[in-house]
Amino acid sequence: MSELDIAQREIAAIMRCDLSIMISRFEIELLTECFGVRHENLVHLPFMLERENITLPRFKARKHFVTIGNFRHAPNWDSVLWLKQVIWPRVREQLPKAELHVYGAYPPKKATDLHRPVDGFYVDGWAPDVHRVLSHARVCLAPLRFGAGIKGKFTDAMLNGTPAVTTPVGAESMHGDIPGVVR
Repeated sequence: MSELDIAQREIAAIMRCDLSIMISRFEIELLTECFGVRHENLVHLPFMLERENITLPRFKARKHFVTIGNFRHAPNWDSVLWLKQVIWPRVREQLPKAELHVYGAYPPKKATDLHRPVDGFYVDGWAPDVHRVLSHARVCLAPLRFGAGIKGKFTDAMLNGTPAVTTPVGAESMHGDIPGVVR
């Protein structure tokens, strides 16, 4: 089934529902303006994020680049491939000692085969504590070329004071105030 088929099924399901709860204002606008979904059938309920008061490592104490995401989610796998094949070689030209640590559940063999310490490209797999991983990284890289909605990797990065670099698709729905985020 193609991505277009999946999108059409999702929109059809939303149109058949009396009410859909949406975490993204961007998607509400998209559904109403582009697909004719009635605004009164959509309710905005953003992530309710809380993070206990913690002391985060200072930026100077942080190391390396990180990317994180379940390998079974196609946008994450595409992002890792793009990092490996195109983006990371360019970063290494400018920062020859830089390291990128790739975290995510269910790494298939094709992902672990990308592990190449000589290039500073580490496929670390499952992260037992996302907050520890992100709070100790200097930058979260997530060059997402497709996908939708609020991306958990960015809310986690924000909660841990970690700068994130992404694409326009990655930044969709990730603007404005996020209720519950302690600044």
